Amino acid sequence: MSSAARTEPDLARPGTRDLDEPADAEVLPSPAPIALTMARFIVAVVFFCFCGLALLYVIDSGESLPSVLVAVCVLTALLGLQVFYFSRPGTDLRSRTSYLMLALQAALVYLPVLQYSDSWLAMPSLLAGTALLVLPRAFAWTLVALIVASTIWWDTVLSGSVWDGIYVGISVLAFSLGVYGLSRLAGLIAELHAARTELAKAAVAHERLRFTRDLHDLLGQRLSELAPKGELARRVLERDPDRAGHELAEMLDIARRALADVRSVARGYRELNLDEASRAATSVLAAADVDVRMELKHAELPVPIRSLIAEVLREGATNILRHSEAERCEFQLRQSGNQVSLDIVNDGADPADVTGFRAGSGIGALANRVGELGGELTAGLDPDGRFRLRVTVPVSAAPDADAPTGTHASASRLVTGQAQALLGTVLVLMYCTAFLRLFYLLSMHNTAGRIVSTGCLTALLAIQLLHFSRPMVELRSLRSYGLLTVQTVLALVPLV
Repeated sequence: MSSAARTEPDLARPGTRDLDEPADAEVLPSPAPIALTMARFIVAVVFFCFCGLALLYVIDSGESLPSVLVAVCVLTALLGLQVFYFSRPGTDLRSRTSYLMLALQAALVYLPVLQYSDSWLAMPSLLAGTALLVLPRAFAWTLVALIVASTIWWDTVLSGSVWDGIYVGISVLAFSLGVYGLSRLAGLIAELHAARTELAKAAVAHERLRFTRDLHDLLGQRLSELAPKGELARRVLERDPDRAGHELAEMLDIARRALADVRSVARGYRELNLDEASRAATSVLAAADVDVRMELKHAELPVPIRSLIAEVLREGATNILRHSEAERCEFQLRQSGNQVSLDIVNDGADPADVTGFRAGSGIGALANRVGELGGELTAGLDPDGRFRLRVTVPVSAAPDADAPTGTHASASRLVTGQAQALLGTVLVLMYCTAFLRLFYLLSMHNTAGRIVSTGCLTALLAIQLLHFSRPMVELRSLRSYGLLTVQTVLALVPLV
């Protein structure tokens, strides 16, 4: 079977493998060193520029050479902490070591204030962003609020302007969220890669299950047709040899078709045909001189339910021949609202054989499959002595094999929503700082300049939020190039 499978050109697709391959020969996503390395490089560059800008402020303030060297050492320590510890994937951020590192960072952020004063105003952003990473949410946001409030107070005292203090406070909050997002970037990429690996393993397991189910359904279908044929041939062998020979010939044909089905089972999912199953059951039972009444009334059913009903039909026909001397039988399929029910009723049941009927491997396997779909299977004698096999299944319980699992879909939506909310918040805060700076720089009498600048900033923010920041946007398209050109013009107009 494996050699035949390898000759098929359409088997070289994701999720399938040769049957002779060992179980550990699965093809899973390779590690993502490029993405992870790039993320860590971007984080390191951004934080390096952030600390380098602080160093330039210190130098510009006229500090002596020893003070500048001390600032270099402190900023190097802060950079190392942020890049090599807090931003490193796999770091346990809720550990005692992380709390100690956070305390060390707080000391490195606030002690230099005594020396560098307003040149050190941006550094509390590192502490606030790291607090969001390390501390529980309530404590973290409380600390961030205290840091922003202290920064506003600090700059207001130094500059004597409340607007300056508000501007610096908003900037610190924006940078804090940026620090948090950048520090989480490499970790999120590592988690994403791990999640993709788990999804790949789940896909392999699902493909194995699909292959097993298809093999069971297709081979079981043919074998279930063989069983009643053999039973019928045995019963008519002595009184009608010609008919027995005819049934044996059909059994040989069924066996050949079973071989063809097994060879093609890996080509994809093949659903069990309900109409074909009903015709086969009617034909087999009629050939055994059983009066059959087949009544199937239903709307469009999901593939798993159709396949299950078809299997129940075949199993029911097989058991009628095997466990009874039936003269009449009825098959009734009904769909009422969100529920489908199938009743198979026959006479001639031997009460002594009913227990064996219920305990049969076919009925037991069917009961398990029905249970997986949230349904129920019952089998037993009615008060009038007829045997009834009844299956009820809710239609909504049928899973969609092509749909992603609810857990992964919910987690994906949650992560995407959080990332968009964080990015949107940072962009809005940056808009607010730019707005305040423009109003601070432009004269109060320059009304036209303020209106034009505000319009340009608003348009820039709208384009960034509604297009470039949206997931799954095709960035290398004519539309994106056009909007990038518009953003360039909007960014340059206020310079006039």
